[in-house]
Amino acid sequence: MKKLFRESLPETLGGGLLMIIVAALGYFKDLPLFLQAILILLIILSVVIYYLLSNFDITERIGKTFGFIYEDYQMTFEMNLDGGFTCDAKYVVKSLNKLGSRVELMSLTGNSKFKNMQIDLNGGNNKYNVSYELISESKQLSNCKIKFSPAIKNGDSVEYSLSYKSKSGFLTTYEDVADQIQQKVWSLSEPYEFAGIGVKYPTKKISLTLIFPKGYNIYGTDFWDVRLADGSERVDEIYEKIKSKSLFTKYNNQEGQICLTINDENPIIGTKYYLKFQPPGEEERNSLKANT
Repeated sequence: MKKLFRESLPETLGGGLLMIIVAALGYFKDLPLFLQAILILLIILSVVIYYLLSNFDITERIGKTFGFIYEDYQMTFEMNLDGGFTCDAKYVVKSLNKLGSRVELMSLTGNSKFKNMQIDLNGGNNKYNVSYELISESKQLSNCKIKFSPAIKNGDSVEYSLSYKSKSGFLTTYEDVADQIQQKVWSLSEPYEFAGIGVKYPTKKISLTLIFPKGYNIYGTDFWDVRLADGSERVDEIYEKIKSKSLFTKYNNQEGQICLTINDENPIIGTKYYLKFQPPGEEERNSLKANT
């Protein structure tokens, strides 16, 4: 949103208008002095507008309401053949007031459940220590408070990472997903499993990666989406932006694993970015397990 704003208005009002006025001033050099003065005034005004728009940071402006922003927010899921996963989440949080703690939430959908959930935290620097407190935990929800000691001063940033591990969470066969849809407990109406990252706070950069087991094939034609946080409908403008700027990629890493990645800048609060896929059939998945 901010970037679209900055790419259009400054170039039009600042750059374009300035060049037009300078050219006009040279062309109309024989005009009366008061008209030349008006043109000079317009030049100054256009430069001021250009400066203000170029330095207008909408993410930080909104962040003042929350008292902080995420300068960077990354989540990487690595799935195994049984549906278990490791999620490495990395954050760079910038305080815009005096930040003492943050709450982080991870949730599942349908009948998927966390199993033997583990959480590890790393981060901090020589000025600030970072720790966490588990607030609540259920079969589908993990809720923990990130605490900073001392509270982060206004303008300071702290980087930290959380690692989540669970022995279940993903559905790894087409039949399992189809069964969830039949039971009307799945948040998607199509036979796709997915991982998502929600935008709950002002964020400058966001990234989501999903890594599959080696040899695990995924199917489908559309491997990503951007929806309102409740999953009710697609946000068409952002979807088209991701598509036109090639901000989604599907590739194989050095270990030969299929990977999906989506990233964006200045995402809108209340949206959620998805990576989705059709799992293989049960027979194919079981054959891969037997040969692994």
